[in-house]
Amino acid sequence: MLQKKIILFSIILMFFCKDNSKNEILFQKFDTSKFDGMKWKILPSNNEYISFEKDKTFHLKENQKILLYVCEDNRGLRFQVHEYDTTPLGYFLFIEKSQSSWGGVFDDKVVRLELLTEIRKSILE
Repeated sequence: MLQKKIILFSIILMFFCKDNSKNEILFQKFDTSKFDGMKWKILPSNNEYISFEKDKTFHLKENQKILLYVCEDNRGLRFQVHEYDTTPLGYFLFIEKSQSSWGGVFDDKVVRLELLTEIRKSILE
């Protein structure tokens, strides 16, 4: 009887003391400067865009300009409405990005971003 209690206690102890740090995904703020001046259309959608402007990123939708926080991990970009959201508004994998399109999830839908414009920073570009 005592052996069964010790075994049960050991199993419970192992379960609660398990190291979960390997499963954590760490996001850090993403430097959007390489995307400055780019405007991406969200497809399919009704005139929704993601616009990167001078260290700020916006979700443009129905005459609204919503500030987004952009974070990255080693796999992709995460778009959040609030800085410390636990659930992202959008997530796009780096391996899905081509020069003019980018597949991902936005607002709980599988979407594709299509590059519309890229504003040049100088006349020499």
